[in-house]
Amino acid sequence: MKQKGPVFDDNKNNLMLEKDILEAAGFEVFEAEAAGILRQDKETFNIPIIFVTASVMPEDVELLKDISHTGFTGKPINTRVFVTEIRRYLHPDS
Repeated sequence: MKQKGPVFDDNKNNLMLEKDILEAAGFEVFEAEAAGILRQDKETFNIPIIFVTASVMPEDVELLKDISHTGFTGKPINTRVFVTEIRRYLHPDS
């Protein structure tokens, strides 16, 4: 069974790249509009959300801590370690 995960990005080209990399690594990826909507649905409440963002200021990272099951990675992404970073949030104990 494939690991599911949404991808959020406000840049369409970045979104396609991130989605392609994760799908090639065996993830079932879907694009999502808002984290709040996912957290309100019992079927999607526990799906991890990893924000890929250029806003890595401490105050921006702090805002993400208020949303359950989330993580972030900075832009520009490093295509060689992107999947590893994503897996770190999906399996934090490994």
